[in-house]
Amino acid sequence: MSLIAWSLPKKTQLPAVSLLGNLFVLWFAPYAFVAMSISACLVYLISHAKSQKGHWVLLGVGYCISQFLLLRFLQEHSVDLGLGGSFSVLGVAYFTCRDVHYLVESYKGNVRKNIVTFWYYQSFLPVMIAGPINRYHEFEREIQRRSLDFDQISKGIERIIYGYAKVTVLGNYLIEHKIQSYLTQLPNQESILHSWLVSLADWAYLYAQFSGWSDVAIGFSLCIGIKVSENFNRPLSSKSLVDFWKRWHISLSSWCKDYVFTPALLITRNLFIAISLSMVTMGLWHESSLYYIFWGIYHAIGITLCRLYMKQDNEIVEYLRQRFWWSSFTRALTIFYLINASVFIGLFYDGLY
Repeated sequence: MSLIAWSLPKKTQLPAVSLLGNLFVLWFAPYAFVAMSISACLVYLISHAKSQKGHWVLLGVGYCISQFLLLRFLQEHSVDLGLGGSFSVLGVAYFTCRDVHYLVESYKGNVRKNIVTFWYYQSFLPVMIAGPINRYHEFEREIQRRSLDFDQISKGIERIIYGYAKVTVLGNYLIEHKIQSYLTQLPNQESILHSWLVSLADWAYLYAQFSGWSDVAIGFSLCIGIKVSENFNRPLSSKSLVDFWKRWHISLSSWCKDYVFTPALLITRNLFIAISLSMVTMGLWHESSLYYIFWGIYHAIGITLCRLYMKQDNEIVEYLRQRFWWSSFTRALTIFYLINASVFIGLFYDGLY
């Protein structure tokens, strides 16, 4: 992709990358391509209408979310709409977030009207499939600064190799093929200890896969001359749950903070409700199921308790914070809470059915 981009005249480089992105989605996920095209046109028309009003923006946001849920439903039920091939919603979660972001920011007056840049933004292949969820103003700034930089290309190639190794060697081979296969052969598979080990392996596998593909996307972007935001920042070294969600899937966490948590807090004036809506949204973004609603509420409880603790300033809390071992304890407690998510939610969810 980088070779194609830089071998062309400068004025045709980004159009070529965008065209390649559209063709890629059209070939592998025609349903997603149609949905992406319709929503992109609708979003741009609403965002730059002469008499832009709040209710039109809300209508656009509602359409984007409804389309996302519909596509997820169609995929889960393997519905054939006559476009050929298996139904795939490749990248739909990411372009939905980008569309909502663009709608809201344009309403706030933070977006300049430029249909070409908007097309580049929507069709930027490196981040279309696995993120990160890049912001429009950052992307616009990067394409203006873009230049041929061999040092940046070298860093991009290193990042691609590193990310792909993380996916294949660490994730697919070591964790999935070796560790998870070993866990399936252990006795007492219904024990709490086994559930904890499985949950820990699942978190490790998810991190290797997700952060690995993010590394690949960031690397390809660098090779094209565009920097995109980081998506992970050593999440397992987090000091608290609040800190963890600032380090894990950063682009989605920040998106939920801006477009779910903040509006919900302003409307409800209730911290727990705002956090719950944000975390449930994050859960449903990954999978539309009752399990992920419970997942969101579980994490909302933990984050709320963590934030309440962080506001405490009594003598006991201050004494603990000054102990050298306290940060290690809070790190361990954070990991323990995260590992128990799958265990407790699974037990509760299974108990309902």
